[in-house]
Amino acid sequence: MLSCVLSIVISLLSNTGTRFVRYQSLHIAGPADAAVLVVKIVLYATALYLVIRALVSFWDRPAHDRTASASAPARSPILSIRLSDRGLYLACFLFMMAAWLLWVIPNLPGTMRDDSIPQYLQYFGYVDYYTQHPIFDTLCFGIFWDMGAALGSPLIGLSIYIIVQCALTAACFSLPLVYLRRRGVPDTALVIFLVFYSFARVIYQPVDAMSKDSWNGWSFVLSMICVVEIARTRGACLQRRLYLIGTIVSIFICIASKRTMLYVLTPTLVLFALTQIRGKRSWAARTFAAGTVPALAFLLIWNPLSVAMFGATQNTTYEMVSVPVQQVVYTVKENPSALSDGERRELSEYIQIDRAVQVYNPWRSDEATGCIYPDGDVRTLVKYWIELGLEHPDDYLTSFMNIASQWFSLDIPINYGHDLEDELLTDARMEGWASFFPEGGKREAESALQVFRSERPEPLQRPYEALERIDSIQAFHLPVLSSYGLYAFVIPITVAAWSIARRNLMSLGMSLVPLLLLCTFLIGPIELYWYTVPIVYIAPLMLSFPLLSDRGIEDTAGSERRPSERSRNAKRR
Repeated sequence: MLSCVLSIVISLLSNTGTRFVRYQSLHIAGPADAAVLVVKIVLYATALYLVIRALVSFWDRPAHDRTASASAPARSPILSIRLSDRGLYLACFLFMMAAWLLWVIPNLPGTMRDDSIPQYLQYFGYVDYYTQHPIFDTLCFGIFWDMGAALGSPLIGLSIYIIVQCALTAACFSLPLVYLRRRGVPDTALVIFLVFYSFARVIYQPVDAMSKDSWNGWSFVLSMICVVEIARTRGACLQRRLYLIGTIVSIFICIASKRTMLYVLTPTLVLFALTQIRGKRSWAARTFAAGTVPALAFLLIWNPLSVAMFGATQNTTYEMVSVPVQQVVYTVKENPSALSDGERRELSEYIQIDRAVQVYNPWRSDEATGCIYPDGDVRTLVKYWIELGLEHPDDYLTSFMNIASQWFSLDIPINYGHDLEDELLTDARMEGWASFFPEGGKREAESALQVFRSERPEPLQRPYEALERIDSIQAFHLPVLSSYGLYAFVIPITVAAWSIARRNLMSLGMSLVPLLLLCTFLIGPIELYWYTVPIVYIAPLMLSFPLLSDRGIEDTAGSERRPSERSRNAKRR
């Protein structure tokens, strides 16, 4: 029953989402087109049913049927790798590095995300710092830009950064594989996870980019392992002081490098702590500390200190109201008489509604939210959002699907991009970078950014073209394996639905992080491929949540007692 319901819901949302991405509506041209859509929904539902049923059957099998080996005693997956696991860890690390370098070397010096260009301009003083981009990331990138400048070119620094990022990411990806093995996950699954980490285009593309999302990815994987172990042991693992410190440091780096994680990791651990109060309060207190100390350190120490130190301008953001604003503006655009003159004037105290209608972009909320008055009262928006939604629910649904439909689609592949010059230094892009300089100085922008222009060495051209063909095959012939919907929606929802159906609160608790990430996607300002990095990186962990049972909790707690028990026994002797 679970597999059937999930497959139908996912198929409907995926095919509907694909239509909205391509046509801004369901766009059923006629009976033939409707028949094609129905056939696709049925085919997708059938394929999904077979896959989900196989997964659910595997998750439902008793642990001793999945693997013959017993679970190892619970120990810190980050700070104490067993000697017998070091070989596996090193093998996974080297295998991933070797696989990624096959892609990275022909693509040297690597690429950068569009946000990294403004960060470069901030770091070298072309423009003032501002808080839209994390200062923590800018300073980390600056280390490598300075290194490159000392060696003759920022491109050298970019190349070094890419190699370092690959090594850090491979080191962090190897940890969950060792951790899952120690928790009894079958070797077959681990091999599949290793192949995914090594050869999936949704992995080797982002690790080849200087991006705050890719940089955040390795610390997010570390933090996620901590969250999973805290859920599995109900906080007992945090009795180890080094593990507690490691968790706090990992989560702080994760939050400092991407503020979204503040709204994902901290609420999850606070909720864990609340559920642990009825057990051992010391465990609950440490779980609470693991979630709140990094957040407070960021909000009360790092953020104000770094803003003051670099004189950064505080950017006002409206990401949390992206969907309501889009829905209200779209409804007014499609129904000019939806508001009376008095209502329009009242709403205009919060947002320049006439201008917002003119600049409305169905795929991105920045244009509309850019019309919000900084001192506007959000209660005005809430009032008209509710009123217009009750009168025009179909327009609200259309507006929402236009800005969020890609997150459901199994047909739209994630393309992170991998050519710095072709993607960030085109004439159109240079016009945008010129706007950072006084009077739109295109000459100044070209002078500042020309250091990133380069030509690929001739010996690397043929390998590059061969890899491009392989990458295209993955993207266009097997789009589902690198689709937005697979990682952002299908995997988290399937795991959460199984957890609810089986009343497995532990697995459901672990699923809170990917579910909160999905919420940030759905309420976000744009369906941006870079947002998918964290949820893609933890895909193997998500698929393993149902396999992580309660076994080992007693061992974890017991390990804290054993030294004292041994000392007492010694005294008795």
